[in-house]
Amino acid sequence: MSFVEDHLEYIRKAASVQAWQIVRATGRRSEKEDFEQELIMQIIRVAPRYNPRRSKPKTFISLVAQTAASKILIRLHSKKETSLHEAKRI
Repeated sequence: MSFVEDHLEYIRKAASVQAWQIVRATGRRSEKEDFEQELIMQIIRVAPRYNPRRSKPKTFISLVAQTAASKILIRLHSKKETSLHEAKRI
């Protein structure tokens, strides 16, 4: 079995927790499933980098999910700032 197959349940849980954090921060409840899927895909993308000598699987998964969630929040905040900036020009 692969790393992802071995830890899929925890990957889903970590993505769900972080998706809820994004929803709480942004109020975008209708996008929770989209955030969750994006987080799962990011964890799967970086899974080949997992090194068991550096961390436990759950630590790695949690850190990747947190980092990906932070990047989503930054991206959403950046879009909001851009929209506000453009609206001020009108």
